[in-house]
Amino acid sequence: MYPYFELTVELLDISPRIWRRFLLPTSASFLDLHKAIQAASGCWKDYHLFEFSNGPTTNSEVIAGMPDDEAPEVPEAGVIALNHLFGADAEIGCIYRYDFGDCWRMKVSGKYSELPYKFKRCLLDGDRAFPPEDCGGTDGYDDCVLVATTGEDGDPITGRWLGRWKPDDWTLETAKRKFDR
Repeated sequence: MYPYFELTVELLDISPRIWRRFLLPTSASFLDLHKAIQAASGCWKDYHLFEFSNGPTTNSEVIAGMPDDEAPEVPEAGVIALNHLFGADAEIGCIYRYDFGDCWRMKVSGKYSELPYKFKRCLLDGDRAFPPEDCGGTDGYDDCVLVATTGEDGDPITGRWLGRWKPDDWTLETAKRKFDR
């Protein structure tokens, strides 16, 4: 049997709920988790800094992320394995922050499981399209939803910028082809 974490990531401050559930090996790093979230999004391009913390506020303890000039003390995500913080007998729980300007926050939760086959990652389920990259956070997302669903556009550039993006345009089958390894 092979050990995995079954993880659910859910965008906070967005309604209706946008979420994904996938499997990663327990030996995966927080960088692997970040890359899996980016891939599961279907539209984010990994352009921005990220971090994992033990709580939802900016004052929460950072577990892992990308050290930079402004935060050199941040533990490097590529060297910290998920199983060093979350064992087989513990439930996973942390907050993922991506794009500190747009300030996307996601709740990461999960549990340990075992399967008889080996893989790098596997998408299990989810719902709704992630917000477009650099759309302006939750307020910008609300504007994108309005434009995509009604065609009403106070700024005609938004509609052209969005292209074919629709908030409900997400299917598991299409996402699995890009995600599963």
